[in-house]
Amino acid sequence: MEAPYSEAQTYKYLQRINFPLGEKPSYPPATLETLRHLVACHLHAVPFEDLSLHYSVNPKVTVAKDFVFEKFVNQCRGGYCMEQNRAFSDLLQTLGYDVYTVGARVYMGNQNGFGGFAHMAIVVTLDEIEYLTDVGFGGYGLTAPIPIFDGKDIIETPIDGVIPEQHRVTRGVLPNARKKGHKVWLLQSRRNVESDWDIIYAFEKDFEFLPRDYEL
Repeated sequence: MEAPYSEAQTYKYLQRINFPLGEKPSYPPATLETLRHLVACHLHAVPFEDLSLHYSVNPKVTVAKDFVFEKFVNQCRGGYCMEQNRAFSDLLQTLGYDVYTVGARVYMGNQNGFGGFAHMAIVVTLDEIEYLTDVGFGGYGLTAPIPIFDGKDIIETPIDGVIPEQHRVTRGVLPNARKKGHKVWLLQSRRNVESDWDIIYAFEKDFEFLPRDYEL
């Protein structure tokens, strides 16, 4: 399969997020350490923002590959979750990672419950372990890839966010769902080790979303 980005585009993206390339640039190895570094660099350099909907003569949000590359890399802008994770997943794929994306239902509190599929997240497989990766949630979202599945069992061990915040993934039933007993995957956070866990969003780990799904 052809890589989403050319070599020139890839190096320009890495420079945009201030990822160290050294004197003789080469693609970094597709390892967990590199993934953590890429996530941190992207989060630090690319803000979550919605300026296009408020200060543009042609307000729109799109997940078209060339559009988001132009916006994030060439214009040094930020954007929405689907724009951010589309661009980042294309970068990861170009660098040789095993990547697919999933749609997620954001939890909007006890009164409003879960919304529709309005968020995109990334699943990266490394050494037979699947990691939920997300650079586009903003606020109290993930700040590092989190291991969620080892090929046999769910991994519920929390990871640190912006300390003392923590994140974990667990399984749970959607309230008011008609399919009884069906458990979805839930990303959760807590402000510190003494706080209760709050749901961020729900997703189906093995249901891959394609670009056309996000366009709709």
